[in-house]
Amino acid sequence: MLIQTTLPLQFGASAAQVQAVLAGIARRLATDDSLEPQTSRARLVNLGPAAIDLELYAYVPTADNTTFMRVRERLLLDVFSIVESAGVRFAQPTEIVLAAHP
Repeated sequence: MLIQTTLPLQFGASAAQVQAVLAGIARRLATDDSLEPQTSRARLVNLGPAAIDLELYAYVPTADNTTFMRVRERLLLDVFSIVESAGVRFAQPTEIVLAAHP
């Protein structure tokens, strides 16, 4: 089963911080026996209008949904800690509202 998610990091993070996040996630993926190592990766995929987007991609070789959900939860919590440890924050959803003056 596939874990694929975008990790939106807040602008203001330095290139070194983003590299530290990517390296930390790569180390985490490489040491998890629950994941298929050939397909697991984290990459910088976009400098978007509201966030620095990283993509997390990992395959959990199981057909059991409960096992998948446990592995995904553990991975995402570890990624959260990696992001925090690098001094980076997740981007907040933004919405622009244009108001016309009468």
